[in-house]
Amino acid sequence: MEAINEDLQLFRSLPDKIKESELKLLALKNKLSNIINKISTKEAKIMSDICNETIDGKAAFSNEEKRRAEFNIRKSKNDEWVSLDEEKSKIEYDLKVEEIELNNLVNIKTAIKYTLVYLAAVKGDLNA
Repeated sequence: MEAINEDLQLFRSLPDKIKESELKLLALKNKLSNIINKISTKEAKIMSDICNETIDGKAAFSNEEKRRAEFNIRKSKNDEWVSLDEEKSKIEYDLKVEEIELNNLVNIKTAIKYTLVYLAAVKGDLNA
């Protein structure tokens, strides 16, 4: 009977834990969106600089392949971009971990629910 009471107590606490996890996911998604916007802005600035660069009045990087190569080089040397990219990777990892945690909480809730229903049925008390 003690185990049933513990399961029931855990079952009652799960909605708050699930809500907390969902709010954490929302905050992480918002943070990720902000980082992606900052990265996009930084990349646009880098590409704009490359496209506007000239040598003797002619484009320094005359074709897309050269511009893309220069873009990748400058990106990797830009401390702000590197920092943003690292932060993005960390947030993506944290987001995946929190999604796993939320799924785990939902699975536990479902398992406890069916266990309590089963125990109530066995006991003959379906009003539990």
